[in-house]
Amino acid sequence: MGPYTNPSAASEQWPEDVEWIKRDSRMWIHGRTNFETPPDLLDTLGFHTPAPMFFVRQHSAVPKVPAEGHEFHVEQLVGKAATRLHTIALADLQAGKYGAVKEITSCLVCSGQRRFELNLLEPTGGAISWHNSIGNATWTGVLLRDVLEACGCDFSPKKAKFCEFTGGEEHNYKGCLPFHKVGDPSGDVLLAWAQNGEPLLPDHGAPLRVIVPGYSAKTSVKWLTKVTVRDSDSEFGKHKSYYKFLPASMRPGTEEYKEHLTDPEYTVTELNINSVMFEPHNFAVARKGPVNVTGYCFTGGGRTVARIEISKDGGKTWVQCRDLDFELSEHGRLWSWVRFSQTIDFDPAVDTELVCRAWDCAANTQPADPVWNYTGMMNNSQYRIKVVPNGNEFCFVHPTTWKMKDYKLPAPRKQQGTVVPAALAAERLAGLWSIGEFEGSQVTITVDGASFASVERRWGGEPLTGAIGDDLQGTLGPFGTFGVDLEECDGGHHLLRWKNGAVWTKL
Repeated sequence: MGPYTNPSAASEQWPEDVEWIKRDSRMWIHGRTNFETPPDLLDTLGFHTPAPMFFVRQHSAVPKVPAEGHEFHVEQLVGKAATRLHTIALADLQAGKYGAVKEITSCLVCSGQRRFELNLLEPTGGAISWHNSIGNATWTGVLLRDVLEACGCDFSPKKAKFCEFTGGEEHNYKGCLPFHKVGDPSGDVLLAWAQNGEPLLPDHGAPLRVIVPGYSAKTSVKWLTKVTVRDSDSEFGKHKSYYKFLPASMRPGTEEYKEHLTDPEYTVTELNINSVMFEPHNFAVARKGPVNVTGYCFTGGGRTVARIEISKDGGKTWVQCRDLDFELSEHGRLWSWVRFSQTIDFDPAVDTELVCRAWDCAANTQPADPVWNYTGMMNNSQYRIKVVPNGNEFCFVHPTTWKMKDYKLPAPRKQQGTVVPAALAAERLAGLWSIGEFEGSQVTITVDGASFASVERRWGGEPLTGAIGDDLQGTLGPFGTFGVDLEECDGGHHLLRWKNGAVWTKL
């Protein structure tokens, strides 16, 4: 739920983009140029977010920048005197002439991540009401530090205080960050041309972009045309006046806002620690018994995660998650997100609120309640899923829903639980299933007695396998166990309703 639309209608996108860019119809669109992965879909996509489903933030129509012959400039600005150090061809960068080609796994997170929750408290001045503006990928490129060294850049502190990037958008968007991040051999600032092993898509900066791990994605400029090493901060308007984490008292119309908006100490740089629950999904039925809690966490500045904790009683007691999936850099920095999973004993009649929080290695954690600010930046409050009565059952409700004063619960399901005789379950299972709206989205299930398996071996190279009992239990390749409800809808089709929210339809 939220202020977004589906981009399947061409009129809702930037007209110039519709002519040549194909976007997945499942993405949510904010305005004409910004796209978000629905949370339940982001969950099922796994550790590496596929490029077509990776969130998109831009400020104008996508520029058409051919890879062949593409160049960018490197300059150094001291005072008002700019010195052109080099013009670099992308082909030479890819050939390793300016440093070794590297792969770095990093999530990208917008400064306005989870702004929608703040807007439900009080409207902010932020441009986009994001739910989950995040994606995780492996990027291929060359370290910017190596490029600057090869160009003869002066790294002395008096001359290299900031690094500014200019992109190819209509208004030449610029991002800027302190130079120490670029100059740090373990900082891993990358000039990248590939995402998850494939050339960048136009929406993600093709043919060349910047990746700044551990910092707000505002600095990871796309369609790179220029790198400027500066002895002073950038004068670009959005950098000076928009990407700010302000005190709650600083609002337009106040003297404080007028006098201090551009103060550098308010500029968003490194990410803060944050965690969000995927599962149980919004409006999932809450039943007594084991409940699998999943989600993601990220940190700033490369700080590692010390622990991720789950509470089922609103934060009175906590259980530490032990099942974590992440990647560290060669220097031991955490740039990727951390996917977590924890099974807890749950009783919806007693346990009223699921909460998650994370701690990094510097003992930073998440505030219990949102910290509202006018630009709506950096919301990392503890993520809270309410357990709400719904007819004769309970359901889980995410904060983007329960914070709405007028939200409505779905109609209670007629069938609670899964009570399907084994013979009937076998009959309903066998056959061809549709599992989504994408190429190769059909799966054939065969049944042998009380066991079932898929013909396809798409899950980590393994088939889906399981057993038929009071409910269906199975294994999914290397990804552990799952459970599904077997239902029948009004049209006579049979549904496999996964515990993570996915639904398969019998063909």
